[in-house]
Amino acid sequence: MDQATERDGTAAVSPVRVAAVHFDMQVGTENRQRNIKHGLDLARRAVDDGCTLIVLPELASTGYTFTSRQEAFAHAEPVPDGDTIRCSHDAYESRSMPKHQLTATAVSPG
Repeated sequence: MDQATERDGTAAVSPVRVAAVHFDMQVGTENRQRNIKHGLDLARRAVDDGCTLIVLPELASTGYTFTSRQEAFAHAEPVPDGDTIRCSHDAYESRSMPKHQLTATAVSPG
């Protein structure tokens, strides 16, 4: 059988439509605001196309080519008060994107 079916024999339909967003993020904290804006613009396009789950690349806000842990931590943002989460929340508040759940993963030096 090529597609999943419900118990009643009808085709199963997922309530989730996924978008994997990829873009040429520019490396460095000085590019954070530009990268965030561009990523959110692409996420809004995905929402307009009916997506309910949007995945952005790891470190989409700053890119990465770190040579040390110290350099990596210099690019880290506080959670939940960093620019990336704040801008995502602001997009929701302006009603330009639905907010189902904002998720962030924090890494602490150690």
